[in-house]
Amino acid sequence: MKTAQAKRIGISAAAVTVAIAVLLVMVARQATGGPYIYPIDDAYIHLALAKNLALHGTYGLYPDAFTAASSSIGWPLLLGAVYKLYPSTNVVWMISTAFAAMVPVAVGRALAALSPRPLPISYLIVVQALVLVATPLGPLAVSGMEHTAHALATILLATEVARERAPVKGTRTGSDFAMGALSMASTLLRYESLALVAVCVLLLLRGKNLRGALAVALGGALAPALFAHYSRAHGWQSLPNSVILKGRRWDAETPQVILNNLREAPHLVVLFAVLSAALVAMRARAAPPTRRFGLIALAVLVAHVLCGGVGWFYRYEAYVIPVTLVAIALLLASVAGSGANSRADYKVLALALPLVLLLPRGFSALRALPQASRNIYDEQVRTARFVQENFDREPVLLNDIGAVAYFSNAPFVDLMGLANQETARARGMRIDRPMGRGALEKLSEHADVAVVYEEWFRAEMPGAWEKIGEFRTEHNRVCAFPAVSVFATKPQAVARVRAAFIRSAQATPGDK
Repeated sequence: MKTAQAKRIGISAAAVTVAIAVLLVMVARQATGGPYIYPIDDAYIHLALAKNLALHGTYGLYPDAFTAASSSIGWPLLLGAVYKLYPSTNVVWMISTAFAAMVPVAVGRALAALSPRPLPISYLIVVQALVLVATPLGPLAVSGMEHTAHALATILLATEVARERAPVKGTRTGSDFAMGALSMASTLLRYESLALVAVCVLLLLRGKNLRGALAVALGGALAPALFAHYSRAHGWQSLPNSVILKGRRWDAETPQVILNNLREAPHLVVLFAVLSAALVAMRARAAPPTRRFGLIALAVLVAHVLCGGVGWFYRYEAYVIPVTLVAIALLLASVAGSGANSRADYKVLALALPLVLLLPRGFSALRALPQASRNIYDEQVRTARFVQENFDREPVLLNDIGAVAYFSNAPFVDLMGLANQETARARGMRIDRPMGRGALEKLSEHADVAVVYEEWFRAEMPGAWEKIGEFRTEHNRVCAFPAVSVFATKPQAVARVRAAFIRSAQATPGDK
């Protein structure tokens, strides 16, 4: 009975998620006056990888060369398989919305499987609403990124491990394969899942489930190991450049970086405080599966705060929030002794407190999506069309590569190093470091045009570069700066680049 009730409410929440996603796409299309534009340029990196996989059989941003430019191993593979059947930019938001819709179903399953008693309908509704708003599922569903799938895999794996018991001698638990498969899916989607896999292995070993621990460890290690072998065989590092360049370095600045992250993500502080307090207060009342799920959620949350990123359109911590909210819900449910209405009302009220604190984040995401879509159109997509129409098969210098990689055939040079080994090494494999003096001048020898954020390159910009104009966006939500600048990199290219820019500046959003 409790499973059926949780399932019905989960399916209803899934339908609401899909409805919000479709509505956001429609509103965003009105904001750009044309097709749906993703609110993050990285979505076009995945689209470019998918397109090259489908059309050329190449895992890379160029049709004929491997590039380890994505932090997700498996997301481009999935998109590539679907893109081969349905070659459209809509592929990505449709798939990520499908995964987003499965998150509430997984939440309902976790609540039903791990709670020792049936939960009231009102309680289940509040939990689902909190997950939907705080994650936030709707905007992430149409972001074109792998984060909804990653959140789903995280909840499912945590649920399987939390409900697992030590196997009876001579029998099988029946879930070793499921845990191994979910572990593999989680690390296929994001490298952050290695922390999740590690804590799951430790809990299984503590419970004397050696087969389960081995299945989770091998499943989680398989995809990163295979990718490392394939990447090194093609002259790249074991990890994608995006992971290496953006990864946390433990040095004297690390404490300040962590504090800055917490200031930018106060919702994680709230979740940590509530979850920690609930674990301490309910340690005697909570059932073992509930405690295990809470420990998994707390370990994942702490690991992400210490090693992961935050922000950039709500996405980096998206897998942490649902699993933490489910853990809090299960622990608060342990307060009830008999499930009487008064107790149920108390639990719902207790759970609603963090909902109030997290509401601004959810509503902000809903408001931000259409404007973020417009921001990416104004800067990155306009850049891509500028390149495609005027420099399509010529080298161009860029700091945002996704839209250009997907919409054009230009052999671009990625100045940030995600898709270019030379520039990555010039930065010392740190995305926040400048390139050495003279690096830009050398790269300019074979390119007539550069489209970059002037603020990032002013100190190292060659004197021969001449600024031609800007692609500017209003009410900036997601771009690094409100304008990206177009430069002619040599005197003989100035007239040509200026003419191309004038033609592009005259275009309107609905032209193409």
